[in-house]
Amino acid sequence: MGSPMAHEKKRMPNRARRSLPDERKRHVGIIARLLHESAAKSSVPPHQVGKTLLRLAVKMENQLYAATHGRALTDEAIRKHLVFLATRACSKPTR
Repeated sequence: MGSPMAHEKKRMPNRARRSLPDERKRHVGIIARLLHESAAKSSVPPHQVGKTLLRLAVKMENQLYAATHGRALTDEAIRKHLVFLATRACSKPTR
């Protein structure tokens, strides 16, 4: 039978995979790779990373898509936009 996580691959949820065009799927993949690289440098447990990484990547891609008005982006452009979005999110005052 194997472990319950054995068949759970690190891929987009079915709902997101069906509804996103190929270009946006590519953006999600790039964002997921960047998040994974960042998480690998931290002390976050691997099971926690795998559990939330793709869901967070899809949410971040939605913000990126809105901020760039749907333009296709390169890897470097995605990285720069994510840094901008993260900076903006961190500078917002908490309520």
